[in-house]
Amino acid sequence: MSVVLADGNNGTNGMKRHLSGCPNYSRFGNRDVGQMILESSVTGNMGLRSINYDSGVHRENMAMIVIMHELPFTFVDYEYVKFSYTSLVPEIKCVSRNTVKADILKIYKREKRKLFNLLQSLPGRVCLTSDMWTSITSDGYITLTAHYIDEDWVLQKRILNFCFMPPPHSGVAIAEKISALLGSWNLDKKLFSITLDNASANDTFVGIFKNTLRIKDALLVGGEFFHMRCCAHILNLMVQDGLKEIEKILDKVRDSIKFVKGSQSRRKKFLDCATQLAFDCKKGLVQDVVTRWNSTYLMIESALYYRNAFAHLALSDTNYVFCPELEEWNQVEYVFKFLKIFYDLTNIFSGAKYPTINLFFHGMWKIQAQLKDELNNPNHFIRSMASKMQLKFDKYWKDCNEILAIGVILDPRYKTKVVEFAFSKIYGDEGKYKVAIIRDKLQLLFETYSHEFNHSSGDVSSTSNQTPQFVEANDIREDDLYAMGYDFFQGDDVSNEQQSELDIYLHEPLLDRKKNLDIIDFWKSVQYRYPKLSMMARDILAIPLTTVASESAFSTAGRTLDKYRNSLLPENVEALICCRDWVNGAKFKNKSGEHYIISYLIGKL
Repeated sequence: MSVVLADGNNGTNGMKRHLSGCPNYSRFGNRDVGQMILESSVTGNMGLRSINYDSGVHRENMAMIVIMHELPFTFVDYEYVKFSYTSLVPEIKCVSRNTVKADILKIYKREKRKLFNLLQSLPGRVCLTSDMWTSITSDGYITLTAHYIDEDWVLQKRILNFCFMPPPHSGVAIAEKISALLGSWNLDKKLFSITLDNASANDTFVGIFKNTLRIKDALLVGGEFFHMRCCAHILNLMVQDGLKEIEKILDKVRDSIKFVKGSQSRRKKFLDCATQLAFDCKKGLVQDVVTRWNSTYLMIESALYYRNAFAHLALSDTNYVFCPELEEWNQVEYVFKFLKIFYDLTNIFSGAKYPTINLFFHGMWKIQAQLKDELNNPNHFIRSMASKMQLKFDKYWKDCNEILAIGVILDPRYKTKVVEFAFSKIYGDEGKYKVAIIRDKLQLLFETYSHEFNHSSGDVSSTSNQTPQFVEANDIREDDLYAMGYDFFQGDDVSNEQQSELDIYLHEPLLDRKKNLDIIDFWKSVQYRYPKLSMMARDILAIPLTTVASESAFSTAGRTLDKYRNSLLPENVEALICCRDWVNGAKFKNKSGEHYIISYLIGKL
């Protein structure tokens, strides 16, 4: 290898001659590397700019900024937004709001094609959720979301549609709308379930929709596991019934907090009372939103902490007349403790980054056990509250989909044991009969998946099962004694082959229930041992327990579009919401570790 000198004694001619014949340099010599030009302005300032400017990239970036940061289209018209770009690249052409709208729609169509292709290539089925939203002008929107476990065994969620839904919002109208939406995604024959709120219109919709899918032979087991009721909605209804028992006391607590926050002088007086009693003033008081019961729960928590400060304030300020009595505080404290399990379970059930179907049975069993205890409470107030909540619990428990029990059976730490235990406690002797029904439904579902698996892999197995040509098993000579001994030795394995994957799985020892386990990772690790059962588990573990994320699960006021989105055309609203969800979802390919947190919470409830 030759060395070219280019120091002060040799000059640069040698370097130039070398470059003209250098094979490595010739490969890159014609490439535009975006030369940076240093030029002087009329003021004498030196500026560094690139002559490489791609207007297409700039327009795409501006559209993505609006999408990902939920900005108005007018963002691109802001004076200092334009100035910031022109100061960097003087020749840049600033885009208008109409250009951004058009670019966002292009991105929406492009990303929709990508998602369509991804959904068609999924190894498993898709579970749906659907919900109704309203704008501040009372316009209706319907959202349709797909939940699935992808080829890498990662739980995914994608909003398929967020579109305008004109009245009437009847079951027939919803069925027509969702059928049309699913047709555009070609998902009719890839569905496992749909999770919906407990509205009468949704019951009508499911009946119509299931009949449509039956005609297409697109339902598993005739659609027996198709309809899921939103668990967060059920918990919400139960809690609202319970809170009615202390409605007047809650009004006192609410008015007390409003009084303290009503003026600076009252706030200071309250803080003085809290300081004298050695309370931590940094915790603060929480004002609730009546339609969101989690905020009421947090309001109660903050008020209970400062209950003695409120009593002190009542003695020092005659204008404060809302302070609850001691017995009322005791009732509020008990309700707070009682509602904690509902608060925790609503948060857990509303998760989107981990499977929840296997957690339902644990949570609802704990609620049932607590309600049963409180029905025997000597306090009449507590018995009355528990009785109303028990009625609501019984109303929805009897309509629960059997797939919820099957979900926990797919957890190798519990299998059928936890179902047998829970049913024996809830139903007594009748529990065995109900467990037998669950087992029959599980067997029927597994046989359906076995049939699908055999049908889809038939072509592969017909070729892969051929014996290799270079050796034949019958060519291996064995004496009779060895053959007889070997046949006896392998007898157990031969009999095991007659068992189904489901039978083998159910008869294997349970894993340690105290062990942290990512249930999706477990089924991924045994997919070659249980190919049919793991295919079934992949679909079942994708079923969401709720229709909404945790931040919306506590609300009784429904989902409402904000003021900015309400002013947009429906097609622009859909493009913005869907694109943001799709881009964020595409980034989520790693495990979050939340399954360990959830296992811990379930164990501590």
